This record gives sequence, structure tokens and C-alpha cells, in this order.
Amino acid sequence: MLGCCEACQCQKPTNRPRPCWSASTYCPSPSGGQVRLPTLLSAFMGKLRGVVLDEPTNELDPANRGRLWQFLDELRAQHGVTVVLTSHNLAEAERYVERAAFIDRGRLVALGSPGEPKRAVANLVRLEVRVKEPYLLQAEARLMSLPGSRNPRPGFFELTAWPEEAQLLLSQVLGEVGMEALDDFRLVTPSMDDVYVLLTSKKTGGVREIHLSSLL
Repeated sequence: MLGCCEACQCQKPTNRPRPCWSASTYCPSPSGGQVRLPTLLSAFMGKLRGVVLDEPTNELDPANRGRLWQFLDELRAQHGVTVVLTSHNLAEAERYVERAAFIDRGRLVALGSPGEPKRAVANLVRLEVRVKEPYLLQAEARLMSLPGSRNPRPGFFELTAWPEEAQLLLSQVLGEVGMEALDDFRLVTPSMDDVYVLLTSKKTGGVREIHLSSLL
């Protein structure tokens, strides 16, 4: 199966996910990834027009996960194969998919590019700040005085703002605690996990639906 390059439509078999053993090797206690990989590869046999994958990277090691995504990109770009996948690993899916559909309790609640649902439900940016231990007491009081701030765990702070206010927010943080007090910081948009939680929130008594006509 692994040598059938033409059937799998792949010109570079070395870039495809592959088991770490050969057909002549006895493997009495295979890992979950070793069991899953041959089954996964069998989905790509034949001249494909489309393939549906359910949690395709589960149990795969990081090297084979990377090879799988590269292989899927080649199928799409070089052979026009449509790839549909379901996944709860939203951070991973966000990096590779062109369109994302959010389904909750059997209902389609959002559809669009990875960035569109983010902008529709949570058009905020988040500044994540990690403070060095010697500065914690002083920094906590000052950072928590800023609007949109929270302290989910010791030494780590999150501050939210509208995109146009992000530069001002960063300047305020640096002005309050100083660059020397920061162990690390980054400015991020909402993650796909954030979007999913907002879309399926029950605070309003049900699913928060996006008007799909604006996302199609």
C-alpha cells in the first residue's frame, strides 16, 4: 500500500505519513498511532475526487501529523481533491482548513473562512502577559486596574480590547509595569476554541447563531 504511489496520486511518497515498521517486522504491541496509520492511509487509495476524514490526526505522532497535512495540501493543490474533515482539535484545524463549519447539537451555527466566525462573534483582540515573579505584587494591582483585564492564574494576565485600541493597550501595559517586568507577552485574535464556546453558549438560553448569509 505504501509503495502504490500512482494509486495514491502522490508524487513524493517520502512526504506521506508512514509507519515506523515494515511488512516483515513483527510488532506484538503496536501503539495507537501504529494501528491507526495503515487504516488512515487506505482512505487515499484510488483516483480520488473527495475524501471525508474523522479526527484524522488522533494518535499520530507530531512528525506523521505534519506529513499528513502536507499530503492533504498536495492532494488539494495538485489533484483538486476535496477534503472534508471533522475535528475537535480546533487549533490544528484552524491552521489548515479553508472553510470551517461549526455544528452544535446537530445544528449548523456558523460557516465561513476561519477568520469570519471570529469576527462575527468576537471581534476583540487579547493581550496575554506573563510577569516575572519579583514584580508580581506590584504588577497585579496595576494590570488589574486596566479595563478588560483578568488574572486566570498567578503571574498570567489577559486583557481584551477592540482591534483599533490594541496599540494603546500595549502602551498602557508597558507604562504601568515596564518592559523589565514582563517575562513574555503576545497579542492574539480569538482562537477557534473561543469562537466555539461563544457559539454554543447557553447564557442566552440556546445556541448563538450567526446569520449564515453574511458568511457564505
